[in-house]
Amino acid sequence: MPPTYITVMPMYIHEHKEWPSFSWNKELVGEKLNKVNKAVGYLMGRLSVIGFNDKMSAVVESISHDIIASSEIEGVELNNEQVRSSVARKLGVQLPNPTESSRYRRSSGNGT
Repeated sequence: MPPTYITVMPMYIHEHKEWPSFSWNKELVGEKLNKVNKAVGYLMGRLSVIGFNDKMSAVVESISHDIIASSEIEGVELNNEQVRSSVARKLGVQLPNPTESSRYRRSSGNGT
């Protein structure tokens, strides 16, 4: 049996051999961008008919997802519920069952 080789994708953009001279298929990117823009329009339409609290909950979910995805890129695993609760707390959004953060708790200012 021949040896199996694993191709490792670069983690950071500057590690690509084409950096910084990239090329892409304009038609393929354009098609995907059109799908994304259509989905954004659909989402915006849906958000326009829901109430403020529901919009803010959607914002909390979106920001939380971005934070978790970004941390995964860096190899850091975060607790989804803790991130969601932290984002909601910062935005002043009430969640049904908020989760207390295990790290990075804000000091009360008196050394605790």
